[in-house]
Amino acid sequence: MQPRAARPSTDVRNVPFYIPGEEDTRPEIDIPLKVRGELIGIFNVEHTEVDAFSPERIRLLEALAGHVATAIANARMFQRERLENARMAREFEEARAVQGSFLPPTAPAAQGFELAGVCRPCREVGGDWYDFIPLGDAGSPSCSAMSRVREWAQPCSRRRPAVS
Repeated sequence: MQPRAARPSTDVRNVPFYIPGEEDTRPEIDIPLKVRGELIGIFNVEHTEVDAFSPERIRLLEALAGHVATAIANARMFQRERLENARMAREFEEARAVQGSFLPPTAPAAQGFELAGVCRPCREVGGDWYDFIPLGDAGSPSCSAMSRVREWAQPCSRRRPAVS
């Protein structure tokens, strides 16, 4: 059912089902608030003088109602965007915490060396990862372990284009 255009009641005292909001209300007009054809509310204006809504005044109120409808629609859109941005910020914070949990909290002690590692994403979350892997004494097992890590890492590095 389509809402009708604005139609004033010239004197609400003559309307049997009318429930007054203000005792001295005489005429009242309800103007549909529409955005892109969708009814989003009703713009209600009351007056204390009988026949107070001339055709010119009705056109002015209809124009004002159009602006009110646009303002309501914009406020709702901005509220949705604000909620979406807050949701995304929470998700990024969770992702940052998860990513941070994969990184070692401290560098191990190594005689004769000072080791350090840091990961600072340029935005909310990055894709970098590092770890300190103890290999024990130098020799064949250590070389074998490093060889396996290299075999695993090289194909991964070839899948992504080089950053210049």
